Amino acid sequence: MDRYEGWTPGHPVAGCAPTAAFGCGTLLPMVNFSGRVRRWREDQPGGLAVVDIPEHLVAHLGGRRQMRVSGSLNDAAFTGSTMLVAGGGLCVGVSKTALKSANASVGDEVRLSIAAATS
Repeated sequence: MDRYEGWTPGHPVAGCAPTAAFGCGTLLPMVNFSGRVRRWREDQPGGLAVVDIPEHLVAHLGGRRQMRVSGSLNDAAFTGSTMLVAGGGLCVGVSKTALKSANASVGDEVRLSIAAATS
């Protein structure tokens, strides 16, 4: 595990007051990790880019399931979706726009801080 990788117990749900109704004021776990941007299908040029989520962080994110996530990619604002990987893994899809904002491309090592999105 590198010094960037890990998780924080939570961060406040954006736009919610601590005393608001269920779901607001709760804390969502944020996972921090580095990974290489790769193609979803290595045998085809172009297409979807993804970053694999380290296995030991998947439970902190909410488990191995599809979900919307938000946070940062190389310190640039980021939203995406997780996807199940054959063989038991989990990855997050990264759009061309997100890569451009993060000054990254397929093959680059990137830093992500993500949590399950609330909406």
